[in-house]
Amino acid sequence: ETLEKSVAVGLEVISAILALRDKNKIGVRWPLEKVIVFAKDEKIAKVIDGSKDLIKLLCNLKYVEIVIKKPPFVKLQTKVNYGNLAKRFKERVPIIMRRIIEISPEAIRSGILKSGLYKFKADGEEVELIREDVIFVEEFPKDFVGTEYSEGNVYLEIKQDPELLGEGFYREIMRRIQDIR
Repeated sequence: ETLEKSVAVGLEVISAILALRDKNKIGVRWPLEKVIVFAKDEKIAKVIDGSKDLIKLLCNLKYVEIVIKKPPFVKLQTKVNYGNLAKRFKERVPIIMRRIIEISPEAIRSGILKSGLYKFKADGEEVELIREDVIFVEEFPKDFVGTEYSEGNVYLEIKQDPELLGEGFYREIMRRIQDIR
């Protein structure tokens, strides 16, 4: 059962990485330095650790790092769903939007995840935000891309140094020679 869970989660992580590579037009023949796999809890991290070698092999990566805390370079941003707010709060929307910007995204997100809503005061009146009122977006440095999977997030470093590029060209040349043969 543990092995099945490990393979299932590992395949999900592999699919997420391959989707990121495809989205950024980086073929699997071109090696990349590393991926950081964020797991929601330690149990999932151990499960993914069982698939670490498979992830490296199938995704052509040099290093797979599994963490249970999001990397410090990942910044959470709160975006307002203006249409939803306008329906619910009408003329108070500008005041509420200004107040949402002042509140930390982590506080809003944790409040919504715990109780389904986040309460705060805007211009002296209490406001209750629901999940549909806000959109949470992760931002990372230009050398990283990220996506979610069911148990956490995947952050892929897409920067290629000369050594990685050389290895990629070597593989491409070998493939073409094999095609000619």
